Amino acid sequence: MEIYVPHNPEGNRELTTRLLTPRHGHISAVLEDGRVLIAGGGVDGSAYPQISSTEIFNKKKKKIGPGPFMK
Repeated sequence: MEIYVPHNPEGNRELTTRLLTPRHGHISAVLEDGRVLIAGGGVDGSAYPQISSTEIFNKKKKKIGPGPFMK
């Protein structure tokens, strides 16, 4: 997982941790408390969501954990 850091003199991305489930085509949203929800996506190049799990990234701790399952 990378975080965009616009004013970082060493580059504008910072590698933090890996997702629990590798995915592409997913969405992410910043929650009110600053954590980031990662949801959906696919694993085999498909254009539609196949992964029903979510993950929550805590920016302060730089850790990722499981979130609720989508229905």
